[in-house]
Amino acid sequence: MTHGRSKRILGIPDEFWIGFVIMVGFFLKLIYDIKLGWMSGTPGLGAWQDLDGNAFVPGGHLSVIQYYYTYHFFPGVDPRTASAFANPPLYYVTSAFLFAVFRNLLGWSVSISMHIVQCMNVIYVMIGECCGIGILQKYGFRGRKRVTAMLFLIFFPVFYNLSGALDGSAMCFMYMMLALNSSLNWYMSRREKTLRSAAIEIGLALLTSPAALMILPPVIYLIRKGAVDGRRNETPVADQAKRFAIITAAMGLPWQIYMLIRFRFPIFGIGTQGMTPVTGSVGDRIGIPALSMLTHIHTEGNAALESNIWAQALKTSAFDFRAVDTTQGKTYVIALILLVTLLIAVVVMHLMLVYVLLSMRLEHVYAMFLIIGEGTFLIGYVVMCFVYPYIEVMSARVFAPEMIFPLVGLMMCGGDSSDGKFEKITAAAAGIAIPVMSLIAAFLYGYYVV
Repeated sequence: MTHGRSKRILGIPDEFWIGFVIMVGFFLKLIYDIKLGWMSGTPGLGAWQDLDGNAFVPGGHLSVIQYYYTYHFFPGVDPRTASAFANPPLYYVTSAFLFAVFRNLLGWSVSISMHIVQCMNVIYVMIGECCGIGILQKYGFRGRKRVTAMLFLIFFPVFYNLSGALDGSAMCFMYMMLALNSSLNWYMSRREKTLRSAAIEIGLALLTSPAALMILPPVIYLIRKGAVDGRRNETPVADQAKRFAIITAAMGLPWQIYMLIRFRFPIFGIGTQGMTPVTGSVGDRIGIPALSMLTHIHTEGNAALESNIWAQALKTSAFDFRAVDTTQGKTYVIALILLVTLLIAVVVMHLMLVYVLLSMRLEHVYAMFLIIGEGTFLIGYVVMCFVYPYIEVMSARVFAPEMIFPLVGLMMCGGDSSDGKFEKITAAAAGIAIPVMSLIAAFLYGYYVV
């Protein structure tokens, strides 16, 4: 299962360009974080409070970080009345620890310390993106195709957004991608320690966000296939699966049980305090969005233009929460061009994925892994949007790992003399849209941040 031929670009090996793209992507995300600042880019952020003689007032992500930093214990705040306190604690505990190091040990100001905490998200996102490349390698992609995939992953705008948010989305993305990569590693090797690593990574992801539940179906599918494919294993798969379930449950459930027992808060529920309710019928929300919804760039605050599930998924993939200043005419035009190229790339990728699956170019197990993964993330996103009908819930940050599945379809089409007309057209469209999207995202997020 090897795809893609290695060709030198400007006489330089592909390995150099892969490293070059990673390096550029890292520094551009870091620059974006520095220009954005820690007080922007996060819905429901809240505010850092001066507690000298004042009572602590819970509410917002910053409030949760400050609670752990100040009191060093699980919050005794009712999550039904204070936003973000229902979220699992790993990201907030980690951020509070890092803040304490920078603030207390190094003596830096609150602003600089929190800014460094925000910039840690760049590392989380880059680790997740590199795991995506690892997944593509397991599907046999080499050479130029791997460079193209890296270009898409590094410069896909939603990963800029993850880098700038002071919530658990970037850390959850990292652990979810690590778990997907480890699960494929396990299916190929059947080593017990690899599946144990996947279980720990899923547990850490569940300790970061309830959205991590979306990766369980494709991982469980691989475990099930590993148990029935007749391949000999040093440790029986049934025993490995039991340990996997125990580790995952032991790490992912205690916080949820704590919330249920102490506050009667639903297991894997999310807090919705201060969020904007959506408007419109079910058909309006799940149907093809009107053009006015797509040309309305801002992604929170106007329920009439921001209640369609697919429009919000696309727009939150392209833009951060009011981080890009679209009040200037030229910036708005650039933002629309980015939105159009992103729409073309995403649609073409999904069409290519369907084409690859229908043409049965992949082994059954690897094809089903893509189908289950893609279906779980999309269905999970839609279900979540209807269970919690609020604008802020409809965000591409929730299902960011989903992009790895259609990316496999994109990489499997094109580049061969036997390609049909469909493959030639879609490969050409993607070959134009991805570089344009990458250049515009790098330019827009580098120069036009509020």
